[in-house]
Amino acid sequence: MPKCRDCLYWEVCHEYQKAYWGHKAQYSSPIVNASADSCMFYKYRSNWVRLPVNPGEKIFYFDTAGHIYESTVTQLVYGATGFLIDSDVMFNSDLIGERFFLTRGEAEKALKEREAT
Repeated sequence: MPKCRDCLYWEVCHEYQKAYWGHKAQYSSPIVNASADSCMFYKYRSNWVRLPVNPGEKIFYFDTAGHIYESTVTQLVYGATGFLIDSDVMFNSDLIGERFFLTRGEAEKALKEREAT
């Protein structure tokens, strides 16, 4: 049976319990050893996906001429090949860190490495 540590909110509940129970939280707190059936907030952690980016965030990419472009993510679409990220260009989430980057610094570093080879 899933336990409290399997919950998406475990860290938050545990910190709350430490504040309430003090150093005894890991032994005395009723939440620390709770089961999924006993908590109305329980969400099984593995049922959730951490998205690579969110709508409204910036992404950076460069072209073959070495110009770095900035784009805003407008939507995420889950398809057979993973998350497609729609901005000014549409790309697969597998390309983050390869051709598309979460910061301008990462894009500049990758561009320099590409030019060095």
